[in-house]
Amino acid sequence: MTNKLMINKSFFREKETLYSMHNNIDAARKMIEESYIKIFEALELAYGLDWKNDPNFHETPYRIAKALITEKCIGINSEEKCRKLLSKTFPTSYNGIISSGPIDAISLCPHHFETVQYKIYFGYIPNGKAVGLSKIPRSIKLFSSAPILQEDLTENYITLFQKCLEPVGSIIVVQGQHGCMSCRGVMVNRDFHVVTSSVKGEFETCDSIKQEFFKINHI
Repeated sequence: MTNKLMINKSFFREKETLYSMHNNIDAARKMIEESYIKIFEALELAYGLDWKNDPNFHETPYRIAKALITEKCIGINSEEKCRKLLSKTFPTSYNGIISSGPIDAISLCPHHFETVQYKIYFGYIPNGKAVGLSKIPRSIKLFSSAPILQEDLTENYITLFQKCLEPVGSIIVVQGQHGCMSCRGVMVNRDFHVVTSSVKGEFETCDSIKQEFFKINHI
Protein backbone atom coordinates (compact mmCIF):
# COMPACT_ATOMS: atom_id res chain seq x y z
CA MET A 1 0.00 0.00 0.00
CA THR A 2 2.84 2.40 0.90
CA ASN A 3 4.61 1.70 -2.40
CA LYS A 4 1.38 2.37 -4.30
CA LEU A 5 0.97 5.72 -2.54
CA MET A 6 4.57 6.65 -3.32
CA ILE A 7 4.06 5.80 -7.02
CA ASN A 8 0.86 7.88 -7.11
CA LYS A 9 2.60 10.85 -5.44
CA SER A 10 5.48 10.60 -7.90
CA PHE A 11 3.02 10.45 -10.82
CA PHE A 12 1.17 13.57 -9.66
CA ARG A 13 4.43 15.47 -9.00
CA GLU A 14 5.52 14.69 -12.56
CA LYS A 15 2.14 15.86 -13.87
CA GLU A 16 2.44 19.09 -11.88
CA THR A 17 5.94 19.70 -13.25
CA LEU A 18 4.77 19.14 -16.83
CA TYR A 19 1.75 21.41 -16.26
CA SER A 20 3.99 24.14 -14.83
CA MET A 21 6.42 23.82 -17.77
CA HIS A 22 3.53 24.03 -20.24
CA ASN A 23 2.23 27.20 -18.56
CA ASN A 24 5.71 28.77 -18.56
CA ILE A 25 6.23 27.95 -22.23
CA ASP A 26 2.81 29.32 -23.17
CA ALA A 27 3.47 32.51 -21.19
CA ALA A 28 6.88 32.89 -22.85
CA ARG A 29 5.34 32.47 -26.31
CA LYS A 30 2.80 35.19 -25.56
CA MET A 31 5.56 37.52 -24.31
CA ILE A 32 7.54 37.02 -27.53
CA GLU A 33 4.41 37.55 -29.63
CA GLU A 34 3.63 40.81 -27.83
CA SER A 35 7.25 41.94 -28.27
CA TYR A 36 7.10 41.41 -32.03
CA ILE A 37 3.84 43.36 -32.22
CA LYS A 38 5.76 46.24 -30.64
CA ILE A 39 8.59 45.77 -33.17
CA PHE A 40 6.11 46.05 -36.07
CA GLU A 41 4.56 49.10 -34.42
CA ALA A 42 8.04 50.64 -34.24
CA LEU A 43 8.63 49.89 -37.94
CA GLU A 44 5.26 51.48 -38.70
CA LEU A 45 6.36 54.57 -36.79
CA ALA A 46 9.81 54.69 -38.44
CA TYR A 47 8.99 53.73 -42.04
CA GLY A 48 5.20 53.57 -42.32
CA LEU A 49 5.02 49.77 -42.46
CA ASP A 50 1.35 48.98 -43.08
CA TRP A 51 1.50 45.63 -41.28
CA LYS A 52 -2.00 45.81 -39.78
CA ASN A 53 -3.67 45.97 -43.21
CA ASP A 54 -1.30 43.65 -45.06
CA PRO A 55 -2.68 40.06 -44.96
CA ASN A 56 0.86 38.69 -45.24
CA PHE A 57 1.51 39.89 -41.68
CA HIS A 58 -1.59 38.20 -40.26
CA GLU A 59 -0.45 36.12 -37.24
CA THR A 60 3.23 36.78 -38.09
CA PRO A 61 4.14 37.67 -34.46
CA TYR A 62 2.50 34.39 -33.37
CA ARG A 63 4.41 32.37 -35.97
CA ILE A 64 7.75 33.95 -34.99
CA ALA A 65 7.07 33.26 -31.31
CA LYS A 66 6.02 29.68 -32.01
CA ALA A 67 9.17 28.99 -34.05
CA LEU A 68 11.42 30.36 -31.29
CA ILE A 69 9.68 28.41 -28.53
CA THR A 70 9.06 25.09 -30.30
CA GLU A 71 12.07 24.89 -32.65
CA LYS A 72 14.89 27.41 -32.57
CA CYS A 73 15.46 27.61 -28.80
CA ILE A 74 14.56 24.13 -27.54
CA GLY A 75 18.26 23.37 -27.03
CA ILE A 76 18.66 25.90 -24.22
CA ASN A 77 19.82 23.99 -21.11
CA SER A 78 19.43 20.69 -23.00
CA GLU A 79 22.51 18.96 -21.54
CA GLU A 80 20.45 16.51 -19.47
CA LYS A 81 18.28 15.57 -22.46
CA CYS A 82 21.41 15.03 -24.54
CA ARG A 83 22.89 12.85 -21.80
CA LYS A 84 19.77 10.67 -21.90
CA LEU A 85 20.07 10.31 -25.66
CA LEU A 86 23.76 9.43 -25.42
CA SER A 87 23.09 6.90 -22.65
CA LYS A 88 21.50 4.55 -25.22
CA THR A 89 24.62 2.45 -25.69
CA PHE A 90 25.45 -1.17 -26.48
CA PRO A 91 28.62 -3.23 -25.96
CA THR A 92 31.03 -3.58 -28.87
CA SER A 93 34.51 -4.93 -29.54
CA TYR A 94 34.92 -2.59 -32.54
CA ASN A 95 37.90 -0.27 -32.05
CA GLY A 96 37.93 1.74 -35.27
CA ILE A 97 36.45 5.15 -36.10
CA ILE A 98 32.67 5.58 -36.05
CA SER A 99 31.90 8.64 -38.16
CA SER A 100 28.63 10.58 -38.48
CA GLY A 101 28.05 13.35 -40.97
CA PRO A 102 27.39 15.68 -42.46
CA ILE A 103 24.71 16.48 -39.88
CA ASP A 104 22.57 19.51 -40.71
CA ALA A 105 21.80 21.65 -37.68
CA ILE A 106 20.57 25.18 -36.99
CA SER A 107 21.45 27.67 -34.26
CA LEU A 108 20.90 31.33 -33.54
CA CYS A 109 23.79 33.77 -33.31
CA PRO A 110 23.55 35.25 -29.78
CA HIS A 111 25.02 38.55 -31.00
CA HIS A 112 22.42 39.34 -33.68
CA PHE A 113 19.88 36.50 -33.31
CA GLU A 114 20.39 35.62 -36.96
CA THR A 115 20.17 32.01 -38.14
CA VAL A 116 23.34 29.92 -38.39
CA GLN A 117 23.23 26.82 -40.62
CA TYR A 118 25.68 24.06 -39.83
CA LYS A 119 27.15 20.98 -41.39
CA ILE A 120 28.70 18.96 -38.59
CA TYR A 121 31.01 15.96 -38.80
CA PHE A 122 31.52 13.87 -35.69
CA GLY A 123 33.62 10.81 -35.01
CA TYR A 124 34.78 8.70 -32.10
CA ILE A 125 36.61 5.50 -31.26
CA PRO A 126 34.56 3.39 -28.82
CA ASN A 127 35.97 2.11 -25.58
CA GLY A 128 33.89 -1.07 -25.23
CA LYS A 129 30.55 0.61 -25.92
CA ALA A 130 28.93 2.45 -28.81
CA VAL A 131 25.94 4.77 -28.88
CA GLY A 132 22.90 4.13 -31.10
CA LEU A 133 23.48 5.51 -34.60
CA SER A 134 20.63 8.03 -34.51
CA LYS A 135 21.60 9.43 -31.12
CA ILE A 136 24.55 11.51 -32.32
CA PRO A 137 22.58 13.49 -34.95
CA ARG A 138 19.60 13.76 -32.60
CA SER A 139 21.70 15.10 -29.73
CA ILE A 140 23.68 17.46 -31.98
CA LYS A 141 20.51 18.91 -33.52
CA LEU A 142 19.00 19.39 -30.06
CA PHE A 143 22.18 20.82 -28.51
CA SER A 144 22.60 23.34 -31.34
CA SER A 145 18.97 24.58 -31.26
CA ALA A 146 19.81 27.57 -29.07
CA PRO A 147 21.44 30.98 -29.15
CA ILE A 148 25.05 29.75 -28.94
CA LEU A 149 28.40 30.69 -30.43
CA GLN A 150 29.80 28.21 -32.96
CA GLU A 151 32.99 27.99 -30.92
CA ASP A 152 31.05 27.06 -27.77
CA LEU A 153 28.82 24.60 -29.63
CA THR A 154 31.92 22.82 -30.93
CA GLU A 155 33.74 22.51 -27.62
CA ASN A 156 30.75 22.02 -25.33
CA TYR A 157 29.25 19.18 -27.36
CA ILE A 158 32.43 17.15 -27.68
CA THR A 159 33.13 17.65 -23.95
CA LEU A 160 29.63 16.39 -23.12
CA PHE A 161 30.11 13.38 -25.41
CA GLN A 162 33.46 12.53 -23.79
CA LYS A 163 31.90 12.60 -20.32
CA CYS A 164 28.94 10.44 -21.38
CA LEU A 165 30.74 7.70 -23.32
CA GLU A 166 34.37 7.96 -22.21
CA PRO A 167 35.59 6.91 -25.68
CA VAL A 168 39.21 6.31 -26.69
CA GLY A 169 38.95 9.59 -28.58
CA SER A 170 36.54 11.88 -30.40
CA ILE A 171 36.58 14.61 -33.03
CA ILE A 172 34.16 17.25 -34.24
CA VAL A 173 34.32 19.56 -37.27
CA VAL A 174 31.68 22.30 -37.61
CA GLN A 175 31.10 24.31 -40.79
CA GLY A 176 28.80 27.27 -40.24
CA GLN A 177 27.02 29.68 -42.59
CA HIS A 178 26.19 32.73 -40.50
CA GLY A 179 23.20 34.91 -41.32
CA CYS A 180 24.80 37.73 -39.35
CA MET A 181 27.53 37.79 -42.04
CA SER A 182 25.55 36.93 -45.19
CA CYS A 183 22.36 38.94 -44.58
CA ARG A 184 23.84 42.04 -42.96
CA GLY A 185 27.15 43.78 -42.28
CA VAL A 186 29.97 42.39 -44.43
CA MET A 187 27.49 40.49 -46.69
CA VAL A 188 29.72 37.49 -47.51
CA ASN A 189 28.75 35.15 -50.36
CA ARG A 190 26.76 31.94 -49.87
CA ASP A 191 29.84 29.72 -50.06
CA PHE A 192 31.52 31.42 -47.11
CA HIS A 193 31.94 29.11 -44.10
CA VAL A 194 33.32 29.52 -40.62
CA VAL A 195 35.03 26.27 -39.58
CA THR A 196 35.75 25.15 -36.02
CA SER A 197 37.02 21.82 -34.73
CA SER A 198 38.02 20.06 -31.55
CA VAL A 199 39.81 16.78 -30.84
CA LYS A 200 40.04 14.63 -27.72
CA GLY A 201 41.99 11.52 -26.76
CA GLU A 202 43.70 9.61 -29.59
CA PHE A 203 42.47 12.09 -32.19
CA GLU A 204 44.56 14.68 -30.38
CA THR A 205 47.67 12.53 -29.91
CA CYS A 206 47.69 10.50 -33.16
CA ASP A 207 47.76 12.51 -36.38
CA SER A 208 47.17 9.46 -38.64
CA ILE A 209 43.81 8.73 -36.94
CA LYS A 210 42.78 12.35 -37.36
CA GLN A 211 43.77 12.29 -41.04
CA GLU A 212 41.78 9.06 -41.53
CA PHE A 213 38.68 10.85 -40.22
CA PHE A 214 39.27 13.75 -42.63
CA LYS A 215 39.70 11.29 -45.50
CA ILE A 216 36.51 9.38 -44.65
CA ASN A 217 34.48 12.60 -44.68
CA HIS A 218 36.32 14.27 -47.61
CA ILE A 219 37.17 17.26 -45.45
